[in-house]
Amino acid sequence: MQQTLVIDGIRCFRDKQQIPIKPVTLLVGENSAGKSTVLAMLRAAWDVDNIAEPDFNEEPFNLGSYNTIAHYHGGQGKRAQEFHIGSKAIGGTKKDIWLRRIEGTFKEEAGQPALTKWTLSDSDFELDVEWKQQGKDVASVVGRMNGAVFAQTDELVIPRRRRTGHAFLGLERMFFGARPGESPTVWVNLMNTLSRALRRTRTHSRPIASAPVRSRPERTYDPRRDVREPEGSHVPMTLATLFVSDPARFDRVAKSIAEYGAAAGLFSKLDVKQLGRVGDPFQLAVTVDKYPFNVTDVGYGVSQVLPILFETLASEEKQTFLLQQPEVHLHPKAQAALGSLVAAQAAERLHTFVIETHSDYLVDRVRTDVRTKKGPNPLSHNDVVILYFERKAGRATIHPIYLDEEANLVDVPAGYRQFFIDEERRLLGIE
Repeated sequence: MQQTLVIDGIRCFRDKQQIPIKPVTLLVGENSAGKSTVLAMLRAAWDVDNIAEPDFNEEPFNLGSYNTIAHYHGGQGKRAQEFHIGSKAIGGTKKDIWLRRIEGTFKEEAGQPALTKWTLSDSDFELDVEWKQQGKDVASVVGRMNGAVFAQTDELVIPRRRRTGHAFLGLERMFFGARPGESPTVWVNLMNTLSRALRRTRTHSRPIASAPVRSRPERTYDPRRDVREPEGSHVPMTLATLFVSDPARFDRVAKSIAEYGAAAGLFSKLDVKQLGRVGDPFQLAVTVDKYPFNVTDVGYGVSQVLPILFETLASEEKQTFLLQQPEVHLHPKAQAALGSLVAAQAAERLHTFVIETHSDYLVDRVRTDVRTKKGPNPLSHNDVVILYFERKAGRATIHPIYLDEEANLVDVPAGYRQFFIDEERRLLGIE
């Protein structure tokens, strides 16, 4: 399935951006060029897909109010009056290709962005949901098939601020009672189309977003609820819970984490050390050069990468991860090993990784693994895209860079390597 994020009128993106999302999508470029905004919009797009109003200030993203999200053109009254977040997906077979589009329109309500219109288009089926009264969850809904209206109402209650998916149930009930004056076969086809269109918006889990700086390590952890947090503070407790409740699964996850640790030159084993009975404080230990050490005694890089490793290796298949600078506090060998981990997990467990990174080591290792076809199920060059962000005069442009079969970069914009070329010229004393 080919996926595309579509945004329009958001922050430094004045014009519509259609951003390809591959199993491994690498976001590179200078600071303040829109990379974190795109990560935030990917999670928001999942909410929009499910007819839910995103929380634009849910950690680890803090985008502020409507005035800090909508694009500013410059001058008085030049703030965009609305902005759009959506997605496109293409799938199926050569004989039966489908195209699904979803778009949410946001306007200002009490200083905050509010979802005011939701549109779904799937093959010959179209659905428009529009909330016309501020602060109200009563929507007008129009359903069309081959351009002809088959169902319509001005008073369907569809709450915008929940993520339970029950809005779809209301739509399905509405259409079930809207029988067009045609043959039963047409009706059955219509209901099948509706069911398929709505089902496609619910086939993937909500993306897991990681903060750019993860939690500090502690010498001793006190037991607490293991509620997922973007900075990874829940990971030690989750590991301790697994250690007690599901030792076999703990062993599998710990072994996979240790395999990365060994490849990165960081550690060869991860363990939980209980300080008493179940429910008492505990410690995390890693083995370095055959000796166990408390996680606080082996450098900051281990604690920074551990939440990313756990989420990636312990999650179910087909999960999407939004990672900000996963290479923080890692030396080059560990950064490169992280690239191999990402490539392997995308290929073998069908995860999707969207990574904001400043690490050439990570990017180049992904390319190397594609070129050498590393692993039993190697990542294809078609599964990787590098998005180069360039900002000029207050506007950002995204340049997709693809790989050929030998993992060479295709259609590289001039600015992508110019910085490195300029630095090399300075080193050589070339004016």
